[in-house]
Amino acid sequence: MRGPRSAFLPIGGSYDDFDAVTAPYLVHLGVDGSGRAFVAQFADSNRIQSHNTKMGTSLELLRDKLHPRERTQDVLVSGFDRDGSVAFATVVGMPDVEDEVFGIAVGEGRVAVLGRHRRELGRDNTEIHVMVAELSAAGAPLATTSFDALDSGLAQSGAYVGSQLWVGGTEGWVQNPSGRSVSREGQPFLVRLSDDPAIQGRRVVERFDSLLPPTSGHAELRALRVHTNAGATTLFVGGHEYGPQTHTGDGDPSLIRSDAWWRLQQL
Repeated sequence: MRGPRSAFLPIGGSYDDFDAVTAPYLVHLGVDGSGRAFVAQFADSNRIQSHNTKMGTSLELLRDKLHPRERTQDVLVSGFDRDGSVAFATVVGMPDVEDEVFGIAVGEGRVAVLGRHRRELGRDNTEIHVMVAELSAAGAPLATTSFDALDSGLAQSGAYVGSQLWVGGTEGWVQNPSGRSVSREGQPFLVRLSDDPAIQGRRVVERFDSLLPPTSGHAELRALRVHTNAGATTLFVGGHEYGPQTHTGDGDPSLIRSDAWWRLQQL
């Protein structure tokens, strides 16, 4: 392949689907109506140790059991007030497994970290599940939801309407668990998380794929917004289709391209 390559891409790979390879280096920012900012970023043992040393915190990764040979990864979330002071710092995610953050959504008094987690310990699992970790604007944990999407899936965008959380992302793809190569075309999904009336702190997941337009090729849902005005609620979703996979442009970089799609839907 001629031309420049990113140092983060896998050997032989020409495209980084979902920004998965660079995920540990990305920072996600959201701001609420009062001006408080929320920052979510990848967290492993080294980053947590560094944060504790520099910030005087005593944060830990989320562990239910001790698995010395397994690497736990979670998400570090920090809240900042309008004057720049640190309001809180906490760790969210699924205990014991690898979590990665791909988005953040901020509502009234609530924050959601959006991403994915490995189904089980080890790097030989064949599925990656959607992960949504919610907390209050003060940093208190509210609920962590694991959603078993079609094949592998991840959440990439979200929006609150009151306490309900709309989440969009991509499912149906397959990835080499020991690497980052995506080898099957994905498709967008749309779900809504609501409080479970029977169990406090648990969220019910409802699918709303009928609100999505038909897409072709490798397609992703990258953007999601919900607007309420005069009692009417409008949902905007968008992304791309006919998109590349990890090795699409290995022999011809011009093949790394996609088409946009979007839909405006009254709820």
